[in-house]
Amino acid sequence: MIQPSAAPTAGAVLEKVPDTTILHLTCHGYQDFTNPLESGFVIQDSMLTVAKLMGLNLDKAFLAFLSACETAKGDKALTDQAIHLAAAMLFAGFKSVVATMW
Repeated sequence: MIQPSAAPTAGAVLEKVPDTTILHLTCHGYQDFTNPLESGFVIQDSMLTVAKLMGLNLDKAFLAFLSACETAKGDKALTDQAIHLAAAMLFAGFKSVVATMW
């Protein structure tokens, strides 16, 4: 577990995610509609992108609680498709995701 006072880096989060069952991210979210794999979460030192998460083995992953902006906000141009960070977390291996639309 990464302690809140430890000011986690994106590398530290990536290192811990494969061993976690519940991931709670409280940070800023960013959705890149032109390159969705570059969407991600703004961690202190860098962006934790969808591309980086997709490369992990997430066999233990159960719940991702995304307390970040734009995590379930879709693209206005593709209103019939679920292209957002929450869907990417499901695709990466999490069984359940709680996300925000703001």
